[in-house]
Amino acid sequence: MSNADLLPSLLFKINQNQLAPEAWIMELTF
Repeated sequence: MSNADLLPSLLFKINQNQLAPEAWIMELTF
């Protein structure tokens, strides 16, 4: 895979990893 293919998938995984804890925090606090 080229970097052009790799970068979007990496960014997607990073975004998913950031969203998950925020969702857990929202569920725990409300």
